[in-house]
Amino acid sequence: IEHGEKHLDDDCKIDYFAVSLPDLAIWEEDLNKRNKIHCYYVMALGYTGIKATGKARDCMDKLLKMGSYT
Repeated sequence: IEHGEKHLDDDCKIDYFAVSLPDLAIWEEDLNKRNKIHCYYVMALGYTGIKATGKARDCMDKLLKMGSYT
């Protein structure tokens, strides 16, 4: 939960010197959107684990409204 909250608003950019060949296929994706989806998912899992179902549901609702990575 803490990780998701901490990184939810990160400004993500590709570090071209640290990118593997398969990762180059994501150049056209919105990396900030991808990051938010990941963070909401991680937070939803965390809240589910501590049985905070209302907060988990809120995170999943936000996640579902965002759609897919692309």
